[in-house]
Amino acid sequence: MKKYEQSRRCVSCGSRESRYLTLVETLSEITKNWAEPCPTCKGKNFAGSGDIPSITRESLEVWGRDENLWFIGQDEDLMFDEENSELMFEFLNDDSILKSKKYILLQALCSMASYNQDIKKELLTRTRIFQELEHGKEVCSTLFSK
Repeated sequence: MKKYEQSRRCVSCGSRESRYLTLVETLSEITKNWAEPCPTCKGKNFAGSGDIPSITRESLEVWGRDENLWFIGQDEDLMFDEENSELMFEFLNDDSILKSKKYILLQALCSMASYNQDIKKELLTRTRIFQELEHGKEVCSTLFSK
C-alpha cells in the first residue's frame, strides 16, 4: 500500500520532521493539521508540505464514499483535469458515490466543458445525472444557457 509523505519545518528552530500516511489519512482533514509542537523547541509555527494523492480509481472510490475526506480543502473541483474526465464520468454514474462528491465532479466537468467540446457533448448526453442532482443544471448553467 502506497504511503504519502507529510513534512514540516519548525519556523523557530528549523527542525525538520516527516511522517508517512495512508491514503485515507492523507485525505482526512484531521491529519492535514499536525498538532504536536516541535520536539526540539516546543514551537507551534511550521512551514509544511505534503503529497497530494493522484486522481485514481482507488482514490476516487475512497474519497467519493466519505463526506469527511478531501483532496484539498478548498476549490476541490480544481484538482481534476481532462486526463481524469473518463473516470469522473464513470463515478458520476456510480450509485455508491455521495451526491455531495458528485456535485464536485460535475462542477469540474462543467468547467472543462467550457473549453473542451468532447466533454461538453458527453455531459449533455448524461441526463440521468441532472435528474439525480437537484441543482445539477445550475452547476452547469453555461451548458444550458443556449
